[in-house]
Amino acid sequence: QYRTQWTQSTVPGTSGAFAEALDLLQLRSTGAWRGLRQDPSQWFVPDPYVELFVESEFTPIATRSWHWMLVRPTIGVRFPLLPMLELKVNGGFQIQALQPGADVEAGLGGVLTLSRWELLRVDARRVTVDGLLDFFVADFGDENRLQLRGQINAAIDLAGPLALTFGMRLFVQQERGLDVGIAIDGTAGFRVGWLGRTM
Repeated sequence: QYRTQWTQSTVPGTSGAFAEALDLLQLRSTGAWRGLRQDPSQWFVPDPYVELFVESEFTPIATRSWHWMLVRPTIGVRFPLLPMLELKVNGGFQIQALQPGADVEAGLGGVLTLSRWELLRVDARRVTVDGLLDFFVADFGDENRLQLRGQINAAIDLAGPLALTFGMRLFVQQERGLDVGIAIDGTAGFRVGWLGRTM
């Protein structure tokens, strides 16, 4: 995800400029074993899983000399609470892979995932919602770094393949008893999608 936006200058006689408003690359890859649960309704029977989470950026900010690349492998269990709602409990470590002298930080966390859920349907039109909450606590006894990543997306069918979309992302961090840092970003737009088959 990448976005720039025009910002007005606060200096008289100086024109504005485009500023980077969003620069985010995320990868989440999961492998799970479903052999313990014999019946899909047994939500309390866990699926063991392994997961790799990577977060990076296209361009580093001017105040940092290294490129952000957080790598977090975890192992844990997941519970299918509902057909569209899943809870993961995990443990692992994270490291800033491109930061010189970066430490490996062990931690514990959890992920709550809402798959695309049809909130409302009127004739052929639908309103769908999906989202994710990712909580991880790392570097126990030192930084005690708490991180919460969240996102929620909604789509409203308009006509044919056209849909109106809304999205919101949340990032919260606290470490060593310092003040909590919060960042919120919201977007709205249009999406054109088509799914078909050719023979």
